[in-house]
Amino acid sequence: MAPETGDNGDDSNTLLANGGKIVSVIVCGFAAIAAFTSMAEMLGSTRTAILTTIMAVTAFFVISTGWLSRTSNAAEFYGARSQLSPAANALGGLAGWLAVPAFTGLAGVFFTFGFDGLAFAAGPMAGLVLAGVLITPYLAASKAVTVPGFLGARYGAATRVIATLVIASVSFIVFAAALSTAVALAMNVFDVPLPYAAGAVLFLIAVSTLPGGINSLTWTGVVTAIVFLISLTAATVGMSMSGFGQPLPPLAVAGAVQAISNLEISMIEKGLADAVTMKPYAKPFLQIDSGNVFGMILSLMATTAALPHLLQRSLTVRSPHAARASTSWLLALTLFVLLSASAWSAFAKLEVVSMIERGTAFAVLPDWLGKLGHGEGARIQGLSSALVEDVIAVVKTGAQTGTQVSDALHDRSASSAVAWAGLKEPLKALIIEVAKSAPADGVSQYAWTALRDKILPAASLSAGNKTGFVTLSALKIDGEALMQDLPEVLGQSATTTVLVAAGVLFGALAIASAGLFNAAAVLSHDLFAGANNSATPAWRVVVARVLILLLGLGGAASTILPAGDWPAMAWLFIDWRPLVAIALPAAAAALLPALIMGIWWRRANALGAVLAMLAGLAIALVYAIGTRYFPVELYNLWPAASDALPAAAKRFETLTAALALAQGDQTANIAAALKAHASGTPFVPGVANWWGLGGASALVFAVPVGFVVLVLGALVGPRPSQAQNEFVTMIRQPQDPKGSPSTVS
Repeated sequence: MAPETGDNGDDSNTLLANGGKIVSVIVCGFAAIAAFTSMAEMLGSTRTAILTTIMAVTAFFVISTGWLSRTSNAAEFYGARSQLSPAANALGGLAGWLAVPAFTGLAGVFFTFGFDGLAFAAGPMAGLVLAGVLITPYLAASKAVTVPGFLGARYGAATRVIATLVIASVSFIVFAAALSTAVALAMNVFDVPLPYAAGAVLFLIAVSTLPGGINSLTWTGVVTAIVFLISLTAATVGMSMSGFGQPLPPLAVAGAVQAISNLEISMIEKGLADAVTMKPYAKPFLQIDSGNVFGMILSLMATTAALPHLLQRSLTVRSPHAARASTSWLLALTLFVLLSASAWSAFAKLEVVSMIERGTAFAVLPDWLGKLGHGEGARIQGLSSALVEDVIAVVKTGAQTGTQVSDALHDRSASSAVAWAGLKEPLKALIIEVAKSAPADGVSQYAWTALRDKILPAASLSAGNKTGFVTLSALKIDGEALMQDLPEVLGQSATTTVLVAAGVLFGALAIASAGLFNAAAVLSHDLFAGANNSATPAWRVVVARVLILLLGLGGAASTILPAGDWPAMAWLFIDWRPLVAIALPAAAAALLPALIMGIWWRRANALGAVLAMLAGLAIALVYAIGTRYFPVELYNLWPAASDALPAAAKRFETLTAALALAQGDQTANIAAALKAHASGTPFVPGVANWWGLGGASALVFAVPVGFVVLVLGALVGPRPSQAQNEFVTMIRQPQDPKGSPSTVS
């Protein structure tokens, strides 16, 4: 096929032609800004001035690189003319995949699960290796414009359509989830109302995608990745130096882990932790059993290897050699990020267990506990400052009794309503009395002070804690929220904390931009062009831009607008964030067998690929959605597959029989008890499981089934055509590292 060109096929993009120089300028520029703000801070500059400077400079770089990489050339818009350097491609991929929002999530997992959390590091690393060896070099060799385009050339139109729908759906979910995160971060960082935060976020996403497609996405991602890496390095080294006097974080981590183990023993000896329930940070398989650890490693490996926006990046380099180099760069950057995440988790864990082990009275609990995650990130004896704030708000509107407060909280905050329902009546009465004395201003600080000084001592005695100190079992911390605030918690400079805030915010923007572009790109290139063969490359770019606008507005309508003061639009609201954990593995279940077998087995045909995609997708969705939302139905679907002990299975049967006979209020209570018994977590399942694996390990079942179905379909169906065999030969033969322009449409 002829190379794809646009209206200006002979022009040369400035950024593509000077990629190395541009990366160097951005690195030096941000290093200079970090040095300048650090000196300004030492001379007395305020945090607000530092925040404004760093955020403005970052936004300037994002806007300028997005605009400078504008193009109407289809080959550039969809694939950067396959001319991106491996380093720039890897930086863009890092921003759109493992930027700070994902980083804080990983560090939070390590904080929560300790040794068992290493599954979340091993899986992605293995996935990158798998993709780099078996998939991405051959995608680059194909000169396809999109991943569905590659599958269409290998298998035919049906496979191309299914892949397009899968990738577009998953990418939109990623976009919508990251969009809501970015808007919330912008509101928190700048303390501005929702409309202003949403407008700024949508503008920056538009600048990152509309002018130049993957070209703009890459170079704005390079800016984000550099801010991310500088902030990560500064924060990690700073915390290592302040806590251990050690400039090399890995050495500091070793000391932190040993100190944590010693403190855990001391907490037990002092009666501040329970030896039976405490899960030591460094001991394996205490919080997640070995089967689920390895199941998650395999599932995360498959998810990473088939991640749509990383696969798309293999089509932006000039040759298989460049694709391998890009993967190597990304592996190195990912390893650095994961090592930093483990360091942050160790530093945070040490701070928390040190606070508990030394015997901290409620009255002297640090203020960061009250501020963490807007007051929701830390619960002590089941109470948080956010709950007290919400109670103050509803008491001011007229609620006076526990029942009235409960009814009002249901309309205000679901999490506060649940926490309130679990409190004893005397404690509820105390909180209501505290709320009546709240001042008109400074409610957040009052709520935390009242919780610390008046409410927690009473709650602690009610729970049987007579030590007068906070205990390990009483304190529950949201690991991800703690990681977002950790540099400030550990006393880092304003420059460092602002750099981290910039990385968090612009990282969320990069992830949202990647999801939005990928959804629009496959829909315009593989559905619009497939349905309209006369569409010119220039028209495909126009359609892609229109789809970016429409999908962007659709995502805003379903995630941002209903969160404001538009009650009439509440029916639009969808919380996309929990769906990401379902959507990405589902995409891997659909795509991975077809991609690998399409490259490495000539006999693979269209029938096998279509059946494998549908079967893998179905199993992944059934298991992931079933364990999360419909555990009772999943157990009833195949009870023999559950590893539930006889006593647990008997209790399930007893609750099921009781539910069938229940009437009135009993029905809801028994149904809730049955669901709680059947469900667990994605990592530690309840009775609703297949062979003891949680929902996070769904790909252990889905991917092998996909491979088996593909083989059976290939053996039953017709052999691939001559053109498809020639396509396999072409992508697997050695090529000139300099490569050539895109040729597969």
